[in-house]
Amino acid sequence: MNRKESGASARISARICSVMLVCVLVSVSGLRGATVTILFDRESPQAAFACKEIQAALKARGHSIAQSDLEQLQGVTEGVRIVLCPASDSGATGQMKSEGGRAPGALKSEGYSIRVTSGAGRSAFWAIGGDTAGVMYGGLELAEVIRTDGFAAIKDVDQNPYMAMRGTKFNCPLDVRTPSYSDVSDAAQNNIIEMWSFDFWTEYIDNLARHRYNYISLWSLHPFPSLVRVPDYPDVALDDVKRSTVQWAEYYPGNGTGFDAPEILNDVETLKKMTIDEKIAFWRRVMRYGRDRNVDFYFVTWNIFVNGTDGKYGITDDIDNPTTID
Repeated sequence: MNRKESGASARISARICSVMLVCVLVSVSGLRGATVTILFDRESPQAAFACKEIQAALKARGHSIAQSDLEQLQGVTEGVRIVLCPASDSGATGQMKSEGGRAPGALKSEGYSIRVTSGAGRSAFWAIGGDTAGVMYGGLELAEVIRTDGFAAIKDVDQNPYMAMRGTKFNCPLDVRTPSYSDVSDAAQNNIIEMWSFDFWTEYIDNLARHRYNYISLWSLHPFPSLVRVPDYPDVALDDVKRSTVQWAEYYPGNGTGFDAPEILNDVETLKKMTIDEKIAFWRRVMRYGRDRNVDFYFVTWNIFVNGTDGKYGITDDIDNPTTID
C-alpha cells in the first residue's frame, strides 16, 4: 500500500471509529431514568455489597432498579443491564463477547475488567472479576463512575492491584486490662466501648472496602485475655468490658510499661457485660463480616507483655519463665 492509499485508509478508519463512538454516546445519553437490571450472584456477599453500592448510585440519578440472578442473564434481553460476574463464568463472559465486548484482560487476584456493550435496543455494563474480590471492586468502580459522571463516563478498562496488601494500623483499645500502646488517655478509654460495637465495625469495614483496602492490623500489647480462652489457662480469659476512670497523667512511658499500675486498675467501671464466649462470638462475627468485604484482620503484639493475666498460673514478664513461654 502506497502512502496515499495508507492515508485514505487511516481517514476511513477514523471516520468509522467516530461514527461508532457517536452511536455509543447517543445510546448511553438516553439512559437517564431508564430501568436498570443488575445481575449478580446473590450467594456472593462481595457481589451483593457491590450491587448495593450500584443501587445507591442509580437511585441518585433517577433510575428504577431491578435485580436478577446472574444465571438469568440469557432471559434479560431488553433495557439496560449491569452484570457482575467472575471471569471463570464462561456463560456470562460468552454472552458479553456475543454482544461485541472484548474478552477480559489478564486478571490477577482482586483484578477486574470493565466492558461496555451496546446495540439491538439494549446496553450492558460488565464488571468481570478475577475472583470474588475482583467482582466486588469492579462493581464498586461502576458505582463510583455512575455516581460522579453517569453511564456515559463508563469505559472499557482492565485493573489489577498495584499493591497486594493495603490496610490500616489501628491501636485497638479493647479493655483497660488489655491495653494498646495509646490507651493511657481519655480518648482511648472513651473509645473502648466502640471496639465492642458491631455497628462501628460494619461502617468501618464498608468504608475500607469502598476505598479498596483489604486488611486491618489491630495493635495491642497483649490482647488475648479479651479475645480467646486458652484451654490450659482458662482463668486468664476476661469477662466484661472495663475502662479506667483515673485522672490520667500527661505522659506515660513510651515502651508500654506501667499501663497496669494500681491507680489505673483500681479505679475502673464496667462498660458492657459480656462473657468470654460472647466476646469470641463477637469477633468471629466481625471477622466474618470483614471476609465478606475482602478485609482480613491481623492482631499485632509486641515483646513480652502479660496485661490481663494478673500473675495467674505463675505467668510473669520474665523471658525465661517456662509458663510464660508456654
